[in-house]
Amino acid sequence: MLSELKQELLHDMSKITNGGITEDEAGDSDAALKNFLYNPAHKRVLEPGIILILGGRGAGKSALFEMLSGKSGREAFTSTALNSHQPSQETWISGYGRSKESRISLPAPETIERVISSANNYRIRSFWVGLWVGQLLQHDSAEHLRPFFNSLPPSLIEALTKSLGVIQRWLPDVEEHLDYINQAFDEMDQHLAEHGQWLYMTYDELDRLTTSHDKLAGPIRELLAFWLDRYRRWERIRPKIFLRSDLFQQDYLGFPDASKLRPHQLQLEWTTSWLYQLLIKRMANGSDRMKQYLDQIPGLIVRKDDQFGYIPTPDEALHEKFMTHLVGEFMGADARKGNSYRWVPNHLQDAEKRIAPRSFLKLFAGAALQELKRFDSKLLLQNRLVQPSALQGALMETSEDRIAELAQEEYRWLNHLKPNLYGITVPAQKAIFIDAIKRTEWTKDQPLVTQPSELIEYMKSLGILEQRSDGRINMPEIYLYGFRMKRMGGVKRPK
Repeated sequence: MLSELKQELLHDMSKITNGGITEDEAGDSDAALKNFLYNPAHKRVLEPGIILILGGRGAGKSALFEMLSGKSGREAFTSTALNSHQPSQETWISGYGRSKESRISLPAPETIERVISSANNYRIRSFWVGLWVGQLLQHDSAEHLRPFFNSLPPSLIEALTKSLGVIQRWLPDVEEHLDYINQAFDEMDQHLAEHGQWLYMTYDELDRLTTSHDKLAGPIRELLAFWLDRYRRWERIRPKIFLRSDLFQQDYLGFPDASKLRPHQLQLEWTTSWLYQLLIKRMANGSDRMKQYLDQIPGLIVRKDDQFGYIPTPDEALHEKFMTHLVGEFMGADARKGNSYRWVPNHLQDAEKRIAPRSFLKLFAGAALQELKRFDSKLLLQNRLVQPSALQGALMETSEDRIAELAQEEYRWLNHLKPNLYGITVPAQKAIFIDAIKRTEWTKDQPLVTQPSELIEYMKSLGILEQRSDGRINMPEIYLYGFRMKRMGGVKRPK
């Protein structure tokens, strides 16, 4: 293969993180649909009985939320999912979260925290109901449902329509008229059932409801309690609540009925096969020349869809051939350095064996960039594009990126803990981690728990730490290098 062509393919590969699957890349445009991988877990999201969709940072919750919130993306998605209902039978409204289809101004986190974070349950529930009515009144696709609210005072309708972001303007009136609003929804549900229709409310970015992490529990708890209650009451009005897995903990939410949601929840987790399919799909839809490169592996691309673009095979044996074609069979001269196909997931998984698709894509994009920076076609045998050393170097950067994205918003407290973990060699005695936590000075960006043993348990639930049978604490490599910690015999940083 010509040197110039390899460089062009590497450039294409470095761009695979652009498109619609990870949370910062969500959308329902044509390009996003071609980059979105529909997998078997997604079909369950459309089941009316699924209320709660859980996933960690970078698992694709917001991309799926955006796909369902946008008309074109939803129609393509539901068609692929073989949904039993026609799109014309369904109305989807964004109850909370950034939606490209909805430009309605939501209350600011500071306002929500000030008005309802410490309020009683009745006021918090009234907030969610009012927000829902306001979204519904302003959404074009829900025009046929607006007459059900004609019994509400015109002043309340005006406030919910024109000043939804100003909670004080409508919350007292919603509390006063909550019985009438509930009756309107009862009648709406009956109407939907009689006409074979459905109304879905979607919620995302609930971890950004308030500015303070410790103020989230009350509003989230009441939202879940409200919909669990209404699930029994209504037949055709259903929610789809996208929530970070670590926020759905009984000791945090104080939600006694959390166990009742288990039959109605779905955990977004990615298998190794799905991750490789996502990578191959991104590459195939990136450029014609990359598609021709992948076609050198017969059967790797099984078909082309009008909306979702090129579709890769689920055959794992062909995925392994793809890695041999791209990198080589082994991460060194022979099998002692590890099989390249298995090396990637083994080094990207957290303590719970979970892999964020964003990290998977960043690893290969980063490896492509490293090859471009030091490009030497003599080192890339046959048609290979990436050397094992480039993947190893990209692992360091992917780990650093993973810590940075976690610490940017949801887990800002990691920025305070990180300096005290620097240089620790794992696995290490638990006492070493306890000492590091004790030396950490927290600001308002503190974790849910600050007592050292409790924080270690919390970090284990996040998949950042794991405890071995001998009591020592270990950290997976996807986090290890980002914290600038060490491991005996670990991957060496390339020069």
